[in-house]
Amino acid sequence: MRRGTGARLGVLGALAVMLGTLSPTAVAQEELEWVALGDSYTAGIFAGPALAPEDGCERTHDAYPRVAARQLAADPAARPVELTADVSCGGAAIAHIAEESQQPIGRNAPPDGWPAVPPQLEAVDRGTDVVSIGIGGNSMPFGSMLLNCLLIGGDQPDAAAPCADAYRNAPPQGDPETIDAKYARVAAEYRSMLASVSAAAPGAEIVTVGYPTLIPEDVSTCSRSDITEFSAGPLGSITHGDLAWLRGVSERLNAIVAEATADAGGRFVDVATPSEGHDACRDAGTKWIEGVCGPPETDDRIDLDQVCLAAPEGQRRATLIHPNAAGHAATGAQVAAAIREIVT
Repeated sequence: MRRGTGARLGVLGALAVMLGTLSPTAVAQEELEWVALGDSYTAGIFAGPALAPEDGCERTHDAYPRVAARQLAADPAARPVELTADVSCGGAAIAHIAEESQQPIGRNAPPDGWPAVPPQLEAVDRGTDVVSIGIGGNSMPFGSMLLNCLLIGGDQPDAAAPCADAYRNAPPQGDPETIDAKYARVAAEYRSMLASVSAAAPGAEIVTVGYPTLIPEDVSTCSRSDITEFSAGPLGSITHGDLAWLRGVSERLNAIVAEATADAGGRFVDVATPSEGHDACRDAGTKWIEGVCGPPETDDRIDLDQVCLAAPEGQRRATLIHPNAAGHAATGAQVAAAIREIVT
């Protein structure tokens, strides 16, 4: 036996004994913990059957966090990743991530309503490895702005932009902010929120998810409807001038999120670019976003469904300009790809 061989065998034997005392799970690579935070565009309202038990947040089986989790399980990253919590909630604003509890307004509420849910950041701790965040629209609030544009549009000519004019100068009644004030406030809130996430999980990789393209670049492809007939056009009575402006608002919101994410050292997932051509004004089968009214992809009806009763067969649900299952499938693939890249 050559000199040193016996010593090396002794070391290998000791290592074999030591490894033999470890459980298979200890020897295997530890799973990284991923927590998903966000609003209805993350929760997946209208994108499939609801998860149980329900809490009024409208999370569904086909929402993009679960799509991404299934893809990561089927085609693992260099290090395994597990979706340990999804606390996204329909109606959530930036403040509901780290600062405020939220009163869910989902369907099938008990007689006394849904109990409040705590700030979503409570699901994150120092052991969390990945945090994905899809938030910001309700802080504008973009949904209320769309509704105001529906009401203001009325019988205005297509080229007019009465809603844009109002938000640039004197916002509609009940909204105290001009559009520039909204941008500044949301940017500050988003940056503060990211700082809170980083403090709660200092070792976590942060992935922020932008909003998809809701409105086409050529707004003339969107048919309009009378103010009393929401179902006749995918985006109701909003003028083409205001649709072009709202598209710009969505682009600016995505830019705010992307810039804040980059400054915080996170990864921004651009959902708008891949969803171009799949907006709410496309035909069924092509669109990734449903308009005011859409298909019955959920089992339970909501009060607002009454505005869609005159819509064509298969479009009689109030989908309120949200991603459908195809939209969540596309976003889920992007999120899974982003997580694979950051955990290699």
